[in-house]
Amino acid sequence: MFDCLYEESLSRAEHRIWILSDLQQALPENTRRCLDAGISDFKSMGLPADQIWYLGDAVEGEEKERLRDMCRLQEEAFASLSLPLCYATGNHDYDYARAHRDQVPWLPFYETVRDHPGWKTADSCEDFWFHTEVGKYPVYFYGHSHIGDWKWAKKDAWRRISWVDWHDVPQIDVSSFENIRGRSCRSVFLHIHREGTMGVFFRDHDRHCFTEAYFPSPENGPAGWDDMRGLWG
Repeated sequence: MFDCLYEESLSRAEHRIWILSDLQQALPENTRRCLDAGISDFKSMGLPADQIWYLGDAVEGEEKERLRDMCRLQEEAFASLSLPLCYATGNHDYDYARAHRDQVPWLPFYETVRDHPGWKTADSCEDFWFHTEVGKYPVYFYGHSHIGDWKWAKKDAWRRISWVDWHDVPQIDVSSFENIRGRSCRSVFLHIHREGTMGVFFRDHDRHCFTEAYFPSPENGPAGWDDMRGLWG
């Protein structure tokens, strides 16, 4: 069922975006294992995306050489896909800077992305977000809340979709791109269709399958967004 929905959505997609977050490992060997699972599954799907959105927490920890190794592994892996990548920092990307406040701030993966040709991140490492537009769509994606992580997420451990307070705007949890805190290396594929609708597909890279699909209502498309601007000011 999900494969059929995905193929139909893919055939109608004007924009195809791969969204991931929270690889977040302190050991290079764990980074390599999770990367291998996610990247190999992505490649097995053919060419399923035109760009990558990486929503932060690429690394974890304070050991400089390990951080360099984890950045190198990720840069090589994502560069092998020859796709533009947009990256926003997460809290763990600041681990080294927080531990060495007396030094010039060093954010290893932020600097990796900033210096890689064709990749994009915020102009300043102090910015937690930046604006990029693909059509006029209020659809919000976030990481940080690792699906299946009972220790930290507790009652919300399996929450994938929730709504922005006071608005009929969905927000989708894409994390995490690791199978250690949670059970699977996870990500999301976003399709923006020519007629203004969208498809969101949750991927389990360890099991090479889609686990859920979500199609936002037309009210959350460009026309509906324009109608709601008065509510937002």
